[in-house]
Amino acid sequence: MTWTATELTAIITAAIAAVGAAIVALISRKSETTKKAEPVVWPIVPERTPTKPTIAVVRLESNSHRKKIAPQIIEITHKEMAEHITRVPPVQRDSIEKHYIGLRVRWVVALTSYTEISNGEVMLHADTLPEKQTLECHARPEDVACLLHVPEGGEFLLEGTLDLVGIAFCILKDCSASLISQSE
Repeated sequence: MTWTATELTAIITAAIAAVGAAIVALISRKSETTKKAEPVVWPIVPERTPTKPTIAVVRLESNSHRKKIAPQIIEITHKEMAEHITRVPPVQRDSIEKHYIGLRVRWVVALTSYTEISNGEVMLHADTLPEKQTLECHARPEDVACLLHVPEGGEFLLEGTLDLVGIAFCILKDCSASLISQSE
């Protein structure tokens, strides 16, 4: 059986049209599934106010001795972190909690306890103010020496690196404390 030029042109044109239609259908189906996906929403960092905690970011230089640069402070309260965590289903909360780990915060807190632990550090328990969220902090004694005469419930400024974050508590490491001046 032989085909004429007109018949071959018609067959090739039909085949090209069919392949083109299949590609268009595949692309449109793919874009529909992309449109249906929910965007990932990360915690929103609010504007700065003097009483809110802060997050610090440490950048490293690219040269071989890697020198630390002073941290930049960004604010967020423990209450705001807890609200961000509770907005997602329980199975997805780990990813939000891990987002905060390693960040440096500075909060006004009220001292609830001070205990020396076996590795030469001290463990502080405090409540964030004004939310009264529970906080545990690990520090070297010399970094929190100013707290020796602070009574239970006494307020001070605590800075540390987030080590564990949860809805009702958080744990900080490498902490330091400073007394709040009367002008603050």
